[in-house]
Amino acid sequence: MSVRFIRAFYMNRQKILIIEDEQECLVLLELFLKDFYDVETAEDAIDGFEKFVEFKPDLVITDIVLPRMVSGFDLIVKIRQVSAVPVIGITGKGQHVVRSAIKSGAFVVLQKPFEKDELMDSVSQALAAGQIAIPYQPQHVILLLKDSGLEQELRNFFEEWGERPLLSSEQDVDKVSQNILAPSMLITDLKFQGDEGVQQLVSLKSRSGGAAVICFFSDMKALYQAKKCGPDEAILEPFNPVTFRLVAKKYMRVS
Repeated sequence: MSVRFIRAFYMNRQKILIIEDEQECLVLLELFLKDFYDVETAEDAIDGFEKFVEFKPDLVITDIVLPRMVSGFDLIVKIRQVSAVPVIGITGKGQHVVRSAIKSGAFVVLQKPFEKDELMDSVSQALAAGQIAIPYQPQHVILLLKDSGLEQELRNFFEEWGERPLLSSEQDVDKVSQNILAPSMLITDLKFQGDEGVQQLVSLKSRSGGAAVICFFSDMKALYQAKKCGPDEAILEPFNPVTFRLVAKKYMRVS
């Protein structure tokens, strides 16, 4: 193997920042990753964010429960405010912590103890997601939502791209679709109740002016039921800006 090849290999390696206060877990993570990636470590969120700024990683792996009064939740939110770099959370706590971390902006959360293969697969997927850049071009997005919290999260998401989504009621869908230029997405959280809910979505899709119909659902039963009538995307809540970015990319008109 030539010196030039070795130098190129190390220069092109992606960078991962690990933030973990449990020494045993930190050492194990570093051991799994160091042969394939450039790895930097920190033991709390404050030091971790300083290293995030200096090291400029391609991926962050952080414990959710951290010392020094700043949690992994706080760190994820702070990173999301300044960067789209994907974050993998790790925790020994229950599903409520997993859901909260995803809502804060984590790409995925692994529960301790996790297997090496599970970690490496998650790292590969997160790095692949982080490489997708979305050049912005003004869009027309219609929000038809009953959940005010989800509405605000989606408004914030699109406004980061310079787009102000149009808010609508179901009765206004025809008027809005006809009076704006080719809407690219209609995003809804319509609640499904048997055949009536299915027909509601079929009707909405036919009246959306060619927009992709993206539906959010709070439970798996409604999601499976909705898929039968053909929304372009069916997404299980809670809202995750990192994974939604991948969905939105399919329907945004990019240059």
